[in-house]
Amino acid sequence: MLPIYSRKKICVIKATFEEFINAYKEWETLNNKNFVKSKGVFFTTAQESNVVLDYKILFRLSGNITQLNSKTQALKFVTKKDFYVGEEPSFQIINKNYDIEKKDKIKSIKKLIYNSIDKNNSKIVPIIF
Repeated sequence: MLPIYSRKKICVIKATFEEFINAYKEWETLNNKNFVKSKGVFFTTAQESNVVLDYKILFRLSGNITQLNSKTQALKFVTKKDFYVGEEPSFQIINKNYDIEKKDKIKSIKKLIYNSIDKNNSKIVPIIF
């Protein structure tokens, strides 16, 4: 009967149900541990200390969650110029503290408008597009 199984690529395992399940759990734990270590999957608290989680949980979270902290690596480097031209923002933009609202530019424009109003003694301000 074994040749029939081997032709159909079926492997017969000689073990009790309990032994098989225990061996599978051991294999799964080792496999998750190796994957987590090779990919460097870990999570930290806000104070940058490691959070201890089971390897199975780390394995399941690894492809679905990216933690945003000081160690987060950007997938793509975005320069200030590229960002202002319209490149898609990322967490790196927040870390680099780019002036997203262009506060300096707004402040200088306001100053220019107020100076124009004060200089001309008029509430009418020419706007050029």
